[in-house]
Amino acid sequence: MIPHRFSGFGGPDSAIIDDDDNVYVACFGAGKVMVFNMLGNLIGQVLIPGREAGYMLSTLTMAIVPGTNDLIIGAGDFAGRGAWLFKARTFGKSWDGAYQFQK
Repeated sequence: MIPHRFSGFGGPDSAIIDDDDNVYVACFGAGKVMVFNMLGNLIGQVLIPGREAGYMLSTLTMAIVPGTNDLIIGAGDFAGRGAWLFKARTFGKSWDGAYQFQK
């Protein structure tokens, strides 16, 4: 069973998980992050500012700041405006097992 079919230019690029087993998927070419619960249901989206005008559509990477609900999203611009970091809130705190934050 496929709970979600991605459409549009690019598709899913990277994914992370929070402590409540929600999965955050960066959508390359769409300027957004989609959030799915552990059952695969879409429970939210983070829309990058400027995406409606065609800016910052290259949503590539994310991280949840350890011990917080702060999601940091890296996005770039095909129009030459560079790359930016955006901050949003997550549904759950960072996952303690995330490899990039191990001591």
